[in-house]
Amino acid sequence: MKLLAVLAFLFTSSAMALDITCEGPNLHYVYQFDMQTTLDLSLEEIQNLEEEGLRLEGQNLTAMVTNAGFDSTEEVLELTDLNLHVRRVDNAELYGKAFLHLVYTSKKEATDKVFANIVVGYPGLMTSKIRLGGLRQYVSTCK
Repeated sequence: MKLLAVLAFLFTSSAMALDITCEGPNLHYVYQFDMQTTLDLSLEEIQNLEEEGLRLEGQNLTAMVTNAGFDSTEEVLELTDLNLHVRRVDNAELYGKAFLHLVYTSKKEATDKVFANIVVGYPGLMTSKIRLGGLRQYVSTCK
């Protein structure tokens, strides 16, 4: 419902700040992340979400990650200079409702590879993931 209200506002404004909040499952046996971020989009960029999506370069991603285990501690993960592809997925027959799909990837020349798959408003738990170097993957649910 919140996503529909945000998307309705998107088409009535010339610019929009899209707030994204991700919360980990708070389970000791799961690598998880918490995150809050904002995407500032223009009207032209918003219209591209429906068609081929939107590609942005030089984006940053900051998250609080927690490793699995009973004595694990939280640490801030700051990822900079990432490529971002944002698109709106609207296939009610398949997914039940519309949602936003954000994919953060490191640049080709980066030595530390990063892949983040952030799904905003999808009706499932732990659908968002941040993978670092193919070794460790953190999960969360984003709204």
